[in-house]
Amino acid sequence: MTGPPGLTLNYTLPPPSLPSSRTSLADLVASVTTTLSAAKYLQSHRPTADDGLRALDLEAGEEEEVYLVSTASERDALMLNLLAPTHRNAPLPSNAVPGLKVRHVSPAIAFCYYATKPYDSPTPGRAALDQLSELLGPANIDLVMQRYIQVDGEALPIWSAEHFAAVPSLDVGLSCAYIAAGLTYTPELRHLQKKAWETCYAHFRSHTPRARLAQIQSWLVDLYGRSQVNPSGNFIRLGSLISVARLLGLHLDCSSWDLPRWERDLRTRLWWALLQYDRWSALAFGRTSSIGYEDQNLPPLPQPPQGAAPNPSFSAFVALCELTVIMDSLHRRNNSTGQDKMTMLEEIGLRLDQWRKQADMRGLWTFGHDQAPPGVRSLQLTYYYSGMVLSRETWDAVAGQNPAADVIGQRTCLACTLEMVDFVTSLRPSDMASYWSCRE
Repeated sequence: MTGPPGLTLNYTLPPPSLPSSRTSLADLVASVTTTLSAAKYLQSHRPTADDGLRALDLEAGEEEEVYLVSTASERDALMLNLLAPTHRNAPLPSNAVPGLKVRHVSPAIAFCYYATKPYDSPTPGRAALDQLSELLGPANIDLVMQRYIQVDGEALPIWSAEHFAAVPSLDVGLSCAYIAAGLTYTPELRHLQKKAWETCYAHFRSHTPRARLAQIQSWLVDLYGRSQVNPSGNFIRLGSLISVARLLGLHLDCSSWDLPRWERDLRTRLWWALLQYDRWSALAFGRTSSIGYEDQNLPPLPQPPQGAAPNPSFSAFVALCELTVIMDSLHRRNNSTGQDKMTMLEEIGLRLDQWRKQADMRGLWTFGHDQAPPGVRSLQLTYYYSGMVLSRETWDAVAGQNPAADVIGQRTCLACTLEMVDFVTSLRPSDMASYWSCRE
């Protein structure tokens, strides 16, 4: 499997070591009398072959956007039905209505293409890339992007080798974001990272956001990979990102759409990466989630890239998707009180224990010192943080009701805190230099 020119993707599995012991979160939370099954996730049929299917995103011109339209929109605008070909994978009509093209990807889902006409004046497309090349040196651009792919690209799979191979050149904003983020893992050039992000942001500000996958990717790299702390700016960026994602239909299950597998998989991974950022930042800051619950058809869990060897970094990404669902359930139901809250906390504790058992079976706790692939240590830290959140909520729920319950709550928090301290103090320099989610 190959990436852009000069980039080699490595999916080698490091040798495992023995797993470590741990404390049962369910036992720490409370004694329960019933066994709750682990959460079941949506599974849907996935076509086994692309059969010449055309990529939705790649059919749009350089200045075009892709907008989701539903069957209701089609009934209100009969023009869409007239434009849409009988066969869903047929070529798009070119001259039926100037500036408008329509593509069906399923009986109920269609997308409309049209050229954007922003009010701002266009700027030279490669200006930002040229500035970064001058800042870092032309010979270092490939090196920095290689570093990004080797670390962030493994832990946060929001790109696709097939996508790279299919486009003549990467979007300028996305390339700039890759380079700026890659400087995190390039010690000899890291002092230039602030200036690189400034160049990247100047490009973002001078170009109107467009409903394209590259826009989603570049903004996710920004949110996950920028070293500067800017909560208000991140929150605003997140809102824009969610809006563009909905325009592209990323919130819908695309597993049965008439699209190449790589594009279906990429869309699914992009939505889950966005969902992870929204849910965990909401939990960390104690605010409501920006992505609503009522209008999304949650895509199935991401699948490994087609033909890829077993990859623990990808397994860690999928495991984080599952952990996100569990902890989001706690966040959503945290307003419950009394026995209802204790029952909920017991359920979450059991789900976390079941999640940990599955993570052990995937080998995500079997890596010794200097062996963990990108994303694995970050996932482990997120798990220990989840245990601390759960123990704190349990203590808060019983505080002041009974002295014995208070003592148990304190011991629960202490046990989870010690697990976190033991984990953090065991980290090596190679761990610290690897991928860590922006939440940490």
